Amino acid sequence: SSQESHHKPGDPEILFFTASYCEPCKQMQPVIDRLKSDNLAIRQIEITSEPELARRHKIDRIPTFILMADGKEIARLIGLTTEQELRNSLYDATRNRAANRVSHKWRSIISGEAVSVQASAEIPYGAPAGLASHSADNNRVQWPQPQEIVKELRRLRDTVSGKLDSQKQLNLEIEKWSKPLEQLKSEGHLSADATDAQRESNLDEAKRQLTSMQDSVKKAKHDWAYAWSAYQSKLRLLGLDVNEAQLELQRIEQEFAESIRLSEERKKAYLNGELIPLEMKSAKVRVERAEELLKLYADIATQEPELNPDSLNAEK
Repeated sequence: SSQESHHKPGDPEILFFTASYCEPCKQMQPVIDRLKSDNLAIRQIEITSEPELARRHKIDRIPTFILMADGKEIARLIGLTTEQELRNSLYDATRNRAANRVSHKWRSIISGEAVSVQASAEIPYGAPAGLASHSADNNRVQWPQPQEIVKELRRLRDTVSGKLDSQKQLNLEIEKWSKPLEQLKSEGHLSADATDAQRESNLDEAKRQLTSMQDSVKKAKHDWAYAWSAYQSKLRLLGLDVNEAQLELQRIEQEFAESIRLSEERKKAYLNGELIPLEMKSAKVRVERAEELLKLYADIATQEPELNPDSLNAEK
């Protein structure tokens, strides 16, 4: 559920969209807790508990931070950030309610690549035209194509795999150059006139490269885990979409059943197949599309389980 800091309506505040299954969100939680303890205006929103609010703000990835002032969004940042960045954004927005002083980092997120999904998202492959997430106010949110998600997850998986292979090779290099000088000469790794200084130099270089590669592997794993978390977030929101569409259909069907119960003429027309309200037809289509979209996304995890970063640990 959402938690609100004490501040006046219209005052600048940050909406922090999160979820219990999101690892990057958990990394940000200590920062959020410190800001709240200082009575800064941070509103924490669990997207699975408040899906309508998440849809209204077109939340596609988490963690997402939205800077609000006078009830309007003035900046957005997606992903991990620093405590100082959040403090500065609130400070700047408070000094200037028009938010002219919001940091460049936040401005670039609004207009740049980080929110490109909203601008360039397409209909999933294999799905009927118009397939999309929906909400009660008809503010439709288009979702990225499943094959695009698969393509990105494969790329991140292969990147990690390639870097891990390189790391193994560097470990072998360190093992090799750790051998005695004479053994390296006899195995042909060094010339007969090579010195121990050359061996030490090769060993130091291998160690340096290994340290750099370990940092690179860590970052690649983080990127992969983040992308998987974003996919899981979409999957859960789509599940909520299906539930919402089904409930709406049930409501319409109940209202229609009551209407034909009160009118013999309408009941006769319905039994003859002459009376099926357009609203009911539309609601059924929405349910079918929501269910189909959910299946397309769920198939990613079931058909290619190796795209889950946890599969890397399972292979060990």
